[in-house]
Amino acid sequence: MHNKLFLALLALNSAHANNINSLISNSEQGTSSELKIEIHNIDKMKGNINIAVFNNKDTWLKKATFSTVLNINNENCQQSSCHWLVKDVKFGSYGIAVFHDIDKNGKMKYNFLGMPQENYGFSNNETSFFGLPPSWNKANFSVKKQEITHKINLL
Repeated sequence: MHNKLFLALLALNSAHANNINSLISNSEQGTSSELKIEIHNIDKMKGNINIAVFNNKDTWLKKATFSTVLNINNENCQQSSCHWLVKDVKFGSYGIAVFHDIDKNGKMKYNFLGMPQENYGFSNNETSFFGLPPSWNKANFSVKKQEITHKINLL
């Protein structure tokens, strides 16, 4: 369990390092969306919220299409929640992985049993047995409207 969750969160960390606020541009009107991602259940309003968005099964938890790190002390984060607006998202399927980096060290903390000590979440609020990352089939959702909001509750 520890290894799979660690790999997923490592992909999230790496995704941010390689794709800070990266966007896919789409010049065709009517085939892209604005995706608003809302993160809820933030129990400590300090640190960062790391968000990675993936666009297919092959890159799920490996290479993000979009990513960001939100500092909790800014206008995007208030009263136990944060939001991020991603523009020019092509219509299609997406999955999201998030973790709350309380100490801002860029890494998930684990206890001696390998259980995460910082909160995390996935699109559709999915997890697998023992909090393992969900499969792409459970985590993906469709973007096919001009505006869409996706809410994730941290565990």
